[in-house]
Amino acid sequence: MNIKTIHFSPSRKDMFKVMVMSFFKKNWILKLMMIIMIGMIWISSVEQTMKLGLSFFVILYYGYLIFYYWIYTGSKSNRAFYIEREMILSDDGITVNASDGSQGNTNWDNVIKVTEVADVFLLYISKSIFYYLPKSAFKSENELNEFENFLEKGLKI
Repeated sequence: MNIKTIHFSPSRKDMFKVMVMSFFKKNWILKLMMIIMIGMIWISSVEQTMKLGLSFFVILYYGYLIFYYWIYTGSKSNRAFYIEREMILSDDGITVNASDGSQGNTNWDNVIKVTEVADVFLLYISKSIFYYLPKSAFKSENELNEFENFLEKGLKI
């Protein structure tokens, strides 16, 4: 495999979308339990003020998380995430060439997990550090299929 992506630059909206979707994907059981709890309280004989208070708390909680992620994605400390780059995906590993002149190389052995979130591959090299690779960065459908086949067959995760 030797795939060179087009140049791409993630936007704040892209990062926000990935963070929120990852959060809900990871913690889905907690969200489901909260929804069930609210439903049970709403159908029970608990006073109206208790129902409204609990509902307000849940809405406030999710509102805070969304606000936090939006502020975080706009932080100046994340500016490296938004730099335009291209990626070269080979049998040996990943090479990232950024428009600011920086370059990074990682062997496939160092990739511990790959997830798909919102038409994006997240190639994790640690528990919280990942390479962001949108499917739209592939030059053709054939290259995307080749990469997906490589992930399914060649990458031992």
